[in-house]
Amino acid sequence: EFLTENTTTEGTAASQDTVLDVKVPKNIDFTLNGDFKRIQYDNIELKNVSGSIIVRDQTIRITNLAANIFDGSAIINGSYTTREPGNPRIAFDYDLQNISFNDAFK
Repeated sequence: EFLTENTTTEGTAASQDTVLDVKVPKNIDFTLNGDFKRIQYDNIELKNVSGSIIVRDQTIRITNLAANIFDGSAIINGSYTTREPGNPRIAFDYDLQNISFNDAFK
């Protein structure tokens, strides 16, 4: 089951604390090192994108993902793990410099 809804100990669906738990498989050991001149996502353009994405031990790690975006720059590090069933963990740090919020919300 790829997407599951978190349930309470009584077996009923949790109300306000429902979590969509996207499982990271145990048997994947994958590293992607990327360096892209331009990435277009919907109406968002990222330039000079570089960094690493590592999938290992039921965890996805983003390491030193750097990009020029909204007339500024961003560096992102973080992880998403599903090692603890029913309790996925997300942790991200980011450094945004000179971002134009007018451009961000066009």
